[in-house]
Amino acid sequence: MAACLPDTRQAAKVRHQVQELVTQRVFQIAAAYEDCNDATQLRRDPVPKTVVGCLPQSGHDLASLPTLSRLGNSMGRRELWRMAQVLVARLRQAWPRTRDSWPHPRRIWLGFGLPGAGPVAGPAAAPPTATRTHRHDEVHG
Repeated sequence: MAACLPDTRQAAKVRHQVQELVTQRVFQIAAAYEDCNDATQLRRDPVPKTVVGCLPQSGHDLASLPTLSRLGNSMGRRELWRMAQVLVARLRQAWPRTRDSWPHPRRIWLGFGLPGAGPVAGPAAAPPTATRTHRHDEVHG
């Protein structure tokens, strides 16, 4: 996934590689920290540090809220499209290929929130038109 994102930052100022930022963000989402608000508090936590590949006690701190926000804001349609292609390819590779397994899906639907669409869940949920859905065959032609 990180390879889909160009790194246009000034090399002398980089403290966290894109791979580390993407890994941190994905695992924070998986741990129910959907937004970046808790990133600064979690940056010294030994569990996320271990997941990202840092030593829990002596490794460097993880990225803060502003750093992860800049990562998210740097993604455009092209980067999101590339990441969708990677997700579909990985899913297809991981799908069991035995006769006894579930059949291969004919279509895979991916939903993408549009920038500025607001929250996607809860009482203030964005309208259905704020999400685009792409079919698997659109991703893989």
